[in-house]
Amino acid sequence: VFGYFSTLGIQGPAASPGSYLGADSAACEAKHMAAYGNAGKDGAASEVSEATFFNRYWQPWVLFANAGGRGVMPSHQLTSAFMLPSHANKFMLTGLWRGVLGMNETFISSDCGDIGQISSAFGLATDEAGAAAVALNAGVDQDLCVSSYQDGLPDTLAKGLISNRTLDRAVANVLREKFAAGLFEGKWKVSDPAALPAKLDKYRSLALEVARQGITMLVNRNRTLPLAGGFADIRIVIQRARNRTFGNTKLF
Repeated sequence: VFGYFSTLGIQGPAASPGSYLGADSAACEAKHMAAYGNAGKDGAASEVSEATFFNRYWQPWVLFANAGGRGVMPSHQLTSAFMLPSHANKFMLTGLWRGVLGMNETFISSDCGDIGQISSAFGLATDEAGAAAVALNAGVDQDLCVSSYQDGLPDTLAKGLISNRTLDRAVANVLREKFAAGLFEGKWKVSDPAALPAKLDKYRSLALEVARQGITMLVNRNRTLPLAGGFADIRIVIQRARNRTFGNTKLF
């Protein structure tokens, strides 16, 4: 829910990925798709069933799509529901995200180095060029931080491992959002830097209130606490309530 309303606040009302963003808006890309938090450690495999994947871990992505999110980044790990790393998961990226949710014109960018890991870590290709082909065919449009696409795609295209149509899809999805953001028209430039602080003042009080509410876990309205005596027991209804400590937060 937080991501849904954050997307609406940053981008504005949901619209097609090719529609121009407002003067005070920016495109939203969400990461990491999907089930990334299950493993508990960066890059570790997510051991989830298909039912758990769809009922718990896919629902935030449905909300992000409903908010008009314009880009996603696949997660690092392999997910047991599909036995595939996310950057090679065509079923998830193309079938679910672009097919079922209809996000055909959104862009999908890699996380750092994960295309190369399709071969080096997961063994789904014999070299980085093959890994680039697997990722592009799965639906990944943009290679970030490293040069798997730059170095590998010319050779894979010559060998017929990817098609010009697939390459055109990737290029179009990336350029579409750059045009929508006005980058080719100089929108990234601040026309009047001196006026910027005054322009932002009206948002500061709202941002402060959002921050306060965001870190507040309990509000003692109407002097509900402390509870009066006479209770036989008190039930706490919360996930993993038997564990009294959540990070640095203690329940009781």
